[in-house]
Amino acid sequence: MTKEESFEAKEQKGRGIFAAFAAQQNIRIQAFSEDKYAKWDVAYKYKGIKIAGEIKVRNNASDEYPTYMLQVDKLQALQAMTSKRTDLRCHYINHFTDNLTYIWDITDLNLEDFKIEKKWLPKNDYDNTLVEKEVIYLCKTTTIISDFTDQAKSIFNEMKDSDDNEIPLPF
Repeated sequence: MTKEESFEAKEQKGRGIFAAFAAQQNIRIQAFSEDKYAKWDVAYKYKGIKIAGEIKVRNNASDEYPTYMLQVDKLQALQAMTSKRTDLRCHYINHFTDNLTYIWDITDLNLEDFKIEKKWLPKNDYDNTLVEKEVIYLCKTTTIISDFTDQAKSIFNEMKDSDDNEIPLPF
């Protein structure tokens, strides 16, 4: 499988998991991004709130680590979108192998409240070339959105294996 095919398979898996999760949680998906370099993966509404989300499929259980890494550049890209739109929130969506989905509202996270670390990480999920990236760590017990912490009925196991030219959100 090429890197491009691997990228597409992982993207589709994450979207499929989120679509099934959304159906259980009364979330109305507006669209998935069609651009693989978009700042957002999914646009949806929940309780009347418009949300742009970044989806991450983790290869571990939700309780394997006490915190979860978020790249600073991804946070800043999503926050840049919401800074232009007061009616829009941004969420960081993580699917885990134990069928849990954690969602953080990262719209108003202030980087000054976090220790920023530099880590050598794979360029992306499909290219293992190491590059230095800035990351912060989110704590599941203090920043997760409580509405979404219930187990999601084995969704995960049912699945098969920044600029002005940004694709506009569907709302």
